[in-house]
Amino acid sequence: YFPTLCVNLFICLFFAFITVAVALSDYFITGRNTVLNDTYYINLIRISVFVILTIVSCIVLSSVSVGQTAVFFGRVNRKKASFKRIVYWLKPSKSLKAFGLSICILLLKALWTIAFMLPGSVVLSAIIYLAFTGGIEIYLFISLAVSGIALIISGCSFAFIISQRYFLARYLLSENPGLKIIQVIKQSKNLMEYQLMTVVKFKLSFVLPLIFSFFIIPIIFLYPHYKQSLSVLAKELTV
Repeated sequence: YFPTLCVNLFICLFFAFITVAVALSDYFITGRNTVLNDTYYINLIRISVFVILTIVSCIVLSSVSVGQTAVFFGRVNRKKASFKRIVYWLKPSKSLKAFGLSICILLLKALWTIAFMLPGSVVLSAIIYLAFTGGIEIYLFISLAVSGIALIISGCSFAFIISQRYFLARYLLSENPGLKIIQVIKQSKNLMEYQLMTVVKFKLSFVLPLIFSFFIIPIIFLYPHYKQSLSVLAKELTV
């Protein structure tokens, strides 16, 4: 378990170090007045470097995420936990597929979140507008504001529940690297059709332990247990 956590931490620190190194090298090369003397091309190069590093780090982290899933899911399937599974997903073709899956899941979750939060956001925006223009009384403002906040909270809750449709996507891809991204997402949706609340309840059961792990048990010990437990649940849902 620990190698996967160490890889995640190493990648984050590595790219953070590169970003800081680029900034410091530019500072020492161009002098203390670099901000005032920067040209359009220097700013363009700096932005390009940061964008490229961000994209590369996202691709690598997506690959490590799928590789980590393969390690935990492999143990459930009685396979030896091997660091090679993470290395396998760091190959260029596999990295792009892992990154593509992460982007698709992120976009789908974002769309669901926007759809469910839109009513509450519209209500709050209207209330704030009326408050600044003086067209609403204080008691009506409070009641409508509470309603708007309640709509947003309920929207976030429903979005969280619906987003569990894609819970099995990374597990399916880790076991079937030849599948296309759209196939993985469709299979996950089909398998999770009547199991959304099962996953939601399971994840919520770890909220308090994860919070208290910062004070009682180091999270580095609880996190592998959490990921392995999710893998066991994923195995039960795919059988």
